Amino acid sequence: ASETDMTVTVRAGDVTKEVRITPENFDVTQLIEVPAGAPMTIEAQGSGQGVYQAVTRYNLPAAEEEQNIFDITVDFDTTNVAVNDTVGVDVSVKFNPPVDPLDDVRSPVKAGMVVLDIAVPTGFAPVTETLDALVAGNPKVKRYDVAGRKVILYIEDMTAGETINFSFDVQAQYPVRAKGAPSQAYSYYTPEWRGETIGQDVTVR
Repeated sequence: ASETDMTVTVRAGDVTKEVRITPENFDVTQLIEVPAGAPMTIEAQGSGQGVYQAVTRYNLPAAEEEQNIFDITVDFDTTNVAVNDTVGVDVSVKFNPPVDPLDDVRSPVKAGMVVLDIAVPTGFAPVTETLDALVAGNPKVKRYDVAGRKVILYIEDMTAGETINFSFDVQAQYPVRAKGAPSQAYSYYTPEWRGETIGQDVTVR
C-alpha cells in the first residue's frame, strides 16, 4: 500500500539478502533463492505489511506409462489476473481400463469410485458456490472436499472410455506468481489405477 516502506532481510545458511519494499514496488512479487535445507530467518524493519511464501523444489521420477489409466487435464481460462478476480478451472478425465496383453481385450471391470485431487494454485481459494452447483448439476459428481490447496471430488463409477468434463471457479487472494502444481485421478478401490497432470503457471497482479 502507499504507506509501505520496509526492508526485509532473509538469512539462510551463509546467504543474506535484503529486499526493499516501497509504494513503487509493493505489488510486485520478488523472488529470493536460498540454499535448500539450511535454517532460514526473515526479518522486516520499517512500516507496512508484507506477505511471504516459501517454496521447495525437488524432482520426482516420471510416471510410468502403464499407470496412466486415467487421462486427466486441468486448465485455467486465464493465467494472468488481478487480486479478487475469478478464474475458471476446467477439468477433464477419461477412464482407460487395463488391456489384457493376451487377447488385447479390455478387462470387463469398472473404475469404481474415482477420486480427483485438483490442485488450487497458490494465492487462490475455491469458490464453494460453484462447487455446490457442480455437485447439484452433475449426477456423476457425488461430493467434494476442500483440503488445503486441493479440491477433492468423488466421481461415481466410470465406464471404459468414458470422459467427464466439468468446471468450477477459484478466486485470487493476493499477488503471487504460482507455479503449476500436480493434480491426479485414481480409483478409490484400485489406487494403482491413476493418472496425473501438471497445471499451468498463474500470475496474480
